[in-house]
Amino acid sequence: KQLWRIPFHALSPDGNKYLIETNTISYSPSVYLLKQQLSSEPPRRRTIQIFANDTFNRQKLAYVNSEATSIGKLFGISPRLNATKSDFLKSSAGADILHFSMHAQLDSENSLSSFLAFQPLAADSGRLTVNDLLSVRLKPNNLAFLASCDTSKVHNGEGLISIPWALLASGSSSVVSSQWEANDEATQSFSNAFYREYLDGHSTTRALQRAAVTIIRDKSTGFHEPFYWGAFTLLGDFR
Repeated sequence: KQLWRIPFHALSPDGNKYLIETNTISYSPSVYLLKQQLSSEPPRRRTIQIFANDTFNRQKLAYVNSEATSIGKLFGISPRLNATKSDFLKSSAGADILHFSMHAQLDSENSLSSFLAFQPLAADSGRLTVNDLLSVRLKPNNLAFLASCDTSKVHNGEGLISIPWALLASGSSSVVSSQWEANDEATQSFSNAFYREYLDGHSTTRALQRAAVTIIRDKSTGFHEPFYWGAFTLLGDFR
């Protein structure tokens, strides 16, 4: 359980370079799931749905909407700002890529109640729980990017019972998520760098590596320290 919390990609064995600078690194919640994923053809993804909601319980994420808008421009689409749970349920099934830019709330007592915070409506809290995700059928082999804080919480059992785990169980083959509370502005920089590399034709794990290297080597932003980029990990199919 505690081993999972170690960001191996952010370690620097020689004290000079981080492992991510010279290696592509991915993680898997279980050996069985990884074998299943690698038995299929490598995914080819182009269509994206971007869900953004910048406020939960009066706590605002300042860079959520600009992050979603800039990613939308890379793909030539408009993001769903102030996205509702209904927006997700209606439009997620056909997308190759699902990007979530919003708060996440983790329940350490009952992992199935952990949730992504969509815009609430009069008759709907906006909480998309792990339990909800387990009843959704997503497009097979899709990529999900959770630009939310600390979405990879560990629970007992083989691997994870968490939001990323639920996405994998519902059809995603790859999930980018954060291991701790990521800085909002740094998340915007990292996610944009990732998608630029991905759209250039790199595999998911290579795009993640190149995005991290870009952030590490750009000292002007102040995000070159592992705290800012090391939170992001790739779960599942690395292709």
